[in-house]
Formats: sequence, C-alpha cells, structure tokens
Amino acid sequence: MNRTRIVVVDDQPLYRLGLRAALGAVPDFVVAGEPTCEGDVLEHIRALIPDVVVLGELHGAWDVVASALYRSAVTGAGGLAGLVLLLDSVSEEDLFYSLKVGASAIRRRACSREALVEVVRGAARGDCAIALAHASTQSASRRLLAQAEIVPDLLPGSAPPPCPLSPRELDVLVSIAEGATNKEIGHRFSISAQTVKNHVTAVLRKLQVGDRTEAVAIAYHNNWLPQSSGSAEAVANQSHAA
Repeated sequence: MNRTRIVVVDDQPLYRLGLRAALGAVPDFVVAGEPTCEGDVLEHIRALIPDVVVLGELHGAWDVVASALYRSAVTGAGGLAGLVLLLDSVSEEDLFYSLKVGASAIRRRACSREALVEVVRGAARGDCAIALAHASTQSASRRLLAQAEIVPDLLPGSAPPPCPLSPRELDVLVSIAEGATNKEIGHRFSISAQTVKNHVTAVLRKLQVGDRTEAVAIAYHNNWLPQSSGSAEAVANQSHAA
C-alpha cells in the first residue's frame, strides 16, 4: 500500500496530538513527524519528505511559514508537497493568500475528521479545494488587494463600479470563485476547454490582472459576484445598467 506521508506543524501540543491520532488512524496515512516552530522549520519538514504538510495557525504566523514553503518548493516522494491550512477562522484575506502560496486547501480547525481526511487525500493528489464558500468571516482581503494595487475599500454608500465583463465571462469567473476547473466549467456551460480558456483570458485582460486569484478578488471586492443563488447573468446585467 502506498501511504501518504504527512507532516503536522502546529504550536499547540494538544492539537498536534489530536491531529496525529485523527490522521494516523487512517490506513493509507502515516504521520511522519511534528516539527516544532523552534529552529529551521523548513529544514525539519524537508528532511521528513512529506507528501502533505498540515499547517496550523502558529499564533497568526502561518502565512510566513506557508510563503517560505512555497518559495522553497519542498518536495515529497510524489513531487511537490501539498499544503493544507487549518486556522481558527478563515477570512477572505486568508483565503486569497492561501491561493497565492499554492495551498491545496484551507479549513477551520473545527472541521470534521472526515473533512480533514478528504482534503489531505486531495492535497496528496495535487488537487486544489479552495473556494470563496470556505471563508468564515467577511474581513477585507487587504493583503491581496495591496499586492494588486487595488483601492482597498469603497466609500460608505458609494456604488460599485460597473462590471466590464460579459454575462458569460462573469459566469466563468463565478465558477472559478467556486473552485471549478476549466473542464468542469466547460461541462457546466456546454463549451469547449479552449472556449473556457478564451473567456479566462478575456477576464484577465479586462480586469488588468495577471491571474485568476486577483480577478476573483477584484470581482468579489466590487460586489460583481452573486451573493446568493441568482445567476451571474443577472448580476452582470445589473452591473452594466448601473
């Protein structure tokens, strides 16, 4: 049996113990180690050759370690190690930054064992299971907005700028925000993968951004994404009419 090697990084001993027990009980998982935050954490992680790193809050310093992991490209037996983040709460800022540093998933510490096992398995396969729905708070995504040189906040009572995207382009962007792949988007709207790529290219060009994460951040910040089950076309029409 090929077993997924997992490294747990957290500064709370009892929580690490719980993670080891929860993950170690899965037959195809093995918890290879639990490096502390003392000394060179990256060197400890690299020496353990993990398939997946499960990274905790670290008193709010998780982003520093996650960024360092991303830059150093820690690899395991199956290639680049997957990264699963477990935080006390997940803000929009956390969500978008987790995408920036190549995380596979970000969940609240209070998630179920079944949910954790699922995202760890996905991370080992190289899947990305991050979507706006995983945010548990509504704080502004200031870190990403600052990187994209976007005005961070609309003035109270001011209307959002009109959306420059066509209804179908907005449909595609909504699907991206929900975590859908190009293949899934194509199936959803009965269009080819190349047509999806063309729409994505148009979205990035019109919003003047370099990647999908920044496009979603801008759309979400400007209230262009639907807040309910309403269609993206309706949102686009409302934005163009504004």
